[in-house]
Amino acid sequence: MSKATRTTVQDLFVHELSDVYSAEKQITKALPRLARACTNPLLAEAFETHLEETRGQIERIDQLVEVTGLKLKRIKCVAMEGLV
Repeated sequence: MSKATRTTVQDLFVHELSDVYSAEKQITKALPRLARACTNPLLAEAFETHLEETRGQIERIDQLVEVTGLKLKRIKCVAMEGLV
């Protein structure tokens, strides 16, 4: 296997973190729409609570990237895209 085709643990970590970051960003766009569409106030509140938790997760990933100097890939999480 040539050096150009080798995948390191860090490469895999960056790819997975990039995928998670994309998923979190996508869900922050979907959750407000879901909350507005709800007729059940408790469900709408649950979506709003989850939105705040998701924003915190994005902030933690941003901090990790800043502290470590990692560069996330610009990818779209197709799994989340399908769910949304």
